[in-house]
Amino acid sequence: MGSKVNPVRMGMIGMGNWAREALVPAIKDLPMAEVIAVAARSEASRATALEHFPKTTTYAAAHDLIADDRVEAVIIAAPSALHAQCIEDALKANKHVFLEPPVGMSGGEVHHALELAERSDRVFHADYELRYAPVVAAMQRALQEGAIGKLLMAQVELSSNWGQGGDVGYAAEEGFFSWAGSWYLDLLDACIGRECTSAEVLGGHANNGDLMDHGWALLEYPDGILGQFAFNIVSPHDLRVGVRLAGMEGEMQADLLTGRLRQRRVGDESVTGAIHQAAQPVCGFVGVRESVRAFLSAVGGGTSTQTGVEVCRRVYQTVEMCHRAAGRRREG
Repeated sequence: MGSKVNPVRMGMIGMGNWAREALVPAIKDLPMAEVIAVAARSEASRATALEHFPKTTTYAAAHDLIADDRVEAVIIAAPSALHAQCIEDALKANKHVFLEPPVGMSGGEVHHALELAERSDRVFHADYELRYAPVVAAMQRALQEGAIGKLLMAQVELSSNWGQGGDVGYAAEEGFFSWAGSWYLDLLDACIGRECTSAEVLGGHANNGDLMDHGWALLEYPDGILGQFAFNIVSPHDLRVGVRLAGMEGEMQADLLTGRLRQRRVGDESVTGAIHQAAQPVCGFVGVRESVRAFLSAVGGGTSTQTGVEVCRRVYQTVEMCHRAAGRRREG
């Protein structure tokens, strides 16, 4: 009979919509996780935490939770402006870190936080959950096995009605790429695995004030690989996320929401297809359950996280390049 594995004792910082709708259900379904502490600024949020985790200890301040010696790992789902300080405090307190991006709100914050994480022996995991969708893992395996030959181009498409009501203009100060783009630029990174060398952006402002709500980011990578991120958040339909890869010897196309993967090789009339569906029911977005599970596995020493410091640094640099390119376009 195998020995029982003790669950990871976790503390959650933040109990907002994303934490409640995505992270809490995923964590509650995993026996290897136990939430023993929650930090939230409002009394109502702390009461909500107790509804989900009746035996938990609640704190009004993040630093009090981080100082709790019982907590082995922290989930940082607080407002973005607090992330960098929470990361620093958690790593200095020798806690594993699960982070809802972004890492920080400025370049200096991001670089400092990632340097601390790089020097730490604790697990640092960013919740770029789309990368953990099973269909993306299937694409990565196929690329490694040479299914389409040398990669030439990777395309990610986001289409949604998030901005159809004109109610996301609040994100204009951050800019589209800093607000929402990093998860989709991470999908490009998941397929290409290289540092972006240049970026150009073409976009428009249809319905959300100064927020760019539709457009393209055109990216260059080493070895002549091209990337494209097409986005339209003023679409009439619900969320759609797709990835297309073109190689010297074939193509692949994935639908992240259904898990459908289609492949075709040069000279072959047939198209092969398979379904690699995310764990059901989906929490928030596809890949959330898988991302939480990957973090817990890394904490337990079973695997390493796919979204650690190196990936975070590359994705942040790509986001910044796109943000600057969008700014130049706006000013021009």
